[in-house]
This record gives sequence, structure tokens and C-alpha cells, in this order.
Amino acid sequence: MKRVASAWLLTMWAGPALACSFKSYRTHETAPDPEDEAPPAQVRDVSVDIRRGRGPEGGGCEGESSTSCDDLGRVALHVVAPADDRTGPEAMGYRLELVDGELPDGVTLPTAPVRPEGGVIGLTWGDGADDAQESVSFALRIIPVDASGREGPPSAPIEVSDPGREVACSSTGAAGGAPLWLLVVGWGLWRRAGARRR
Repeated sequence: MKRVASAWLLTMWAGPALACSFKSYRTHETAPDPEDEAPPAQVRDVSVDIRRGRGPEGGGCEGESSTSCDDLGRVALHVVAPADDRTGPEAMGYRLELVDGELPDGVTLPTAPVRPEGGVIGLTWGDGADDAQESVSFALRIIPVDASGREGPPSAPIEVSDPGREVACSSTGAAGGAPLWLLVVGWGLWRRAGARRR
């Protein structure tokens, strides 16, 4: 079983006011070709990137900055097109099959063959704008479909996994688990008490 999982960091837009949008894939169009005599070869080269939802940055759980993409999770499948006698890489389509595990809530595999968008087949879901995330683990097979609709053999199972994150919410902004304002007030009271003892 192939296993590729990595953190995928994306910088999409500078401000949170702009809507977040990912191009996931395109429709795979086919047409009969009497000269097409062979199906495509097996997909053998696939890499997987995973992006998880995340909380605001810069101020702990209170947050100072965020974007409209923060609550999105995404799996990006980078597929190298297999050889085919009549279909070039840009016209190759792919069908996805779930063979193990469970998809994240909100993810639905396309029911028909698709073509990559920008070299990527993307699966996107609402993951929550939170640094704490549950684990993700499932496996897919990718079946190539040429321009005439012929299907090639399925790939070996491609494992998609992310261990998730367990992050304790803290709005301290300072060491020791106490809010910054409480530390400042405590320091001031300590100074006043010391001055009175003199």
C-alpha cells in the first residue's frame, strides 16, 4: 500500500473578507474513438498533500488574524498520467474508489470520472477553524479513463492519513497559564506591598 501524508500549507489571500475557493477538478469528457484499441496503463505515481483546518493566528484562542480558508480541510491528489495509445496526459480522466477507512464528514467522491485542475484532484470539506483536529485515515484507488472512455487497471491503494492535533486552548499570551492582565495586576500589588514595608 502506498502511504504519503504531509502537511500542506497554503497562502490564499491576504484578508479574511475575500471568499475562499478551491478548484477541485473538471468534468472528464469522452467521445467514441474507433482507433482506440488499448486502455490506459495503471496509475503508479501519486503524491498526497493534506491541509487541515486551523484556528486564528497571533493571539492564542482569542485570535488576532484569520482567513476565510481557516475552516477548510483539503486532500490534494497529484496524479502523474499513465501512458495511453491515444490520450495525452492533459486529456486523461480518473475515477476514484474508496477501498478502506472512512472519508471525513462532508467529503463525497465524484461519481463520474474527473480531470485534474491545475494538476490536482482536490477533495475539500468543512474541517472547523480550530487547531484541535481529529485524525483522518482512508485509502483510495485511482482508475484511469482515457478520452474514449476506456478504463485502465486500478492503482494500488493510496493511503491518506493525518494524525490530527490535540491543542489545549489557552488565551494567556504569557507563561505559566495565567492571563497577561492578571500577571500585570499581581506584579503591581507586589510592588506596592514592598514599598509599604520600606
